[in-house]
Amino acid sequence: MANNQSRSFRFLRLSRGLFILTAFAVLAALSTGVYAQTLTHSYTFEDLNEGNIENGTPVTNYATGNQDATLYLSGTGTAVNNGGVVSFNGSSNSNGAYILLPENLVGSKSSMTLETWVTPNELLNFSRAWDIGAGDNNTRFFNAISAGANGDSYTYFQKTGTDPGRYKLTTGEEYLLTVTAEQTSETQTKLSYYINGSLVGSKTGDVLLSNMIGNENFLGKSHWGGDSYANANFKEFNVYDGAMGPTQVNAQKIMGATSDHNAYDRETTLANAAKTDDLIKSAEGYWNFGVSKGLDLSDNGRNLGINGSNAISSEADPCMSNTLTSDGYYLHDKSESNTYAHSADATLRSIGMDSFTLATRVKMDSFKTGANAYDDLIRAGERYNSGAHYSLSYTDGGKALFYGNVNGEYREYFFNSIDSETNAVTPVLFEPDKWYDLSVTFEKGDDYNPSILTLYAFDSITGEEVATTVYELEGSAAFHNDGKEGDFLLMEVPWNDHGNNNGYMDYAGVWGYALTESQLQSLLTNATSVPEPSTWALMILGAAGLLYWRKKNA
Repeated sequence: MANNQSRSFRFLRLSRGLFILTAFAVLAALSTGVYAQTLTHSYTFEDLNEGNIENGTPVTNYATGNQDATLYLSGTGTAVNNGGVVSFNGSSNSNGAYILLPENLVGSKSSMTLETWVTPNELLNFSRAWDIGAGDNNTRFFNAISAGANGDSYTYFQKTGTDPGRYKLTTGEEYLLTVTAEQTSETQTKLSYYINGSLVGSKTGDVLLSNMIGNENFLGKSHWGGDSYANANFKEFNVYDGAMGPTQVNAQKIMGATSDHNAYDRETTLANAAKTDDLIKSAEGYWNFGVSKGLDLSDNGRNLGINGSNAISSEADPCMSNTLTSDGYYLHDKSESNTYAHSADATLRSIGMDSFTLATRVKMDSFKTGANAYDDLIRAGERYNSGAHYSLSYTDGGKALFYGNVNGEYREYFFNSIDSETNAVTPVLFEPDKWYDLSVTFEKGDDYNPSILTLYAFDSITGEEVATTVYELEGSAAFHNDGKEGDFLLMEVPWNDHGNNNGYMDYAGVWGYALTESQLQSLLTNATSVPEPSTWALMILGAAGLLYWRKKNA
């Protein structure tokens, strides 16, 4: 039997993290932000007079302090400043307002990030958030608020038709539109589009950013003469030297525009988020939902099949009753057995069994024995005879356990707590309707060191550590790998006699190595939309200080 060693209820108090952050920020200021992008252009419109803005008004670049952009009016166009939010009244291809941005917007960048906070007042024919390059098709690089009248928002390399994905905006709602471009070879650039911090899609085209240099770069106006001016409110427009990853983009959404005058250490926050992006890229598969639906953010192309009509993967089971909620979660409405969503090749078999990590954030409406958060099985049709079966499961009452085949024997490993006075070990009881980050890591031992299985549970909202349970397995014990191609299944119950359940999932990830506790905590900063924004901003800012305190007191 496994030797169970438990550490539980070691709370990570945000107040302590913020206190430590004050000292840590001083240290950060003395060091170079290796992971942080460089802000080269920032237009917050706060230097403009309130009310109507005159034609030819200069607009300050707050990244450098130089007035190197100019607002222009065309036809009956007007621009009105209301507390740093500029409203353009575009109506056609001849009436509207726009800002002429500087020629060096792209410069010598081989990768860049462009972001703007915009509220569309009307979805006009191919109206633009921004358009850079020149008037010819070889250099145009733009972000459209609307693809035709009442169309989808998208970003585009005109020369190659590189279009990573589209998403329909709603008038009257504010959006953070983020585009990253990153040179991946001597001839190719990867273009990614994010809406409100979530990835819409990525695509690589045979074009370089150096081709995008032109003398006419616009905010609110298209190079194409037949396109409409934007009828929209712009809060801010920023350009970074360097391509942000998904966690950094999401951190920007959480913190809000810099013109909101929040008190965040943005450079340190983005540097910490970049480390989480590196962690995600090292995964065998990593998925969150909402706008991203089931796209694999690890760049390994292991997209999830969410339901039978999902275009991004043909691996969806057509009988499943799972949906994506409007606020960015994966909902499993479990009304019958054998319905699930899955990735075809992100299983423990495909990544090797010597070491691994499985991590997810889930919220259950109720708990029934046999209800799973995820399950690793071989292909549908053979799943009842897999010979190697690994799952994060629940029991009646809210106990959670990791179940798997060790050296040919199936074993159950519970998330446990320990009484500080009696040392009594009991399974943790998880609460319904509450978000938890649950992670499982495994490191295979040898003749001199035991194999280590560790179960981690965090409260997703507060960051408190609910329990950490360490199991020492005998010697070189390992989880069985039958070598068969398999499926990684989410919110799945394969057995007819197991409990049905309703639940929600925010992200899931698989790694071919054992993550540390600090690395798992960094995933807490990569929420899609679970906690309140202010809470997540505090957690991101406190992360560096918390890790520093933990290392110092280890």
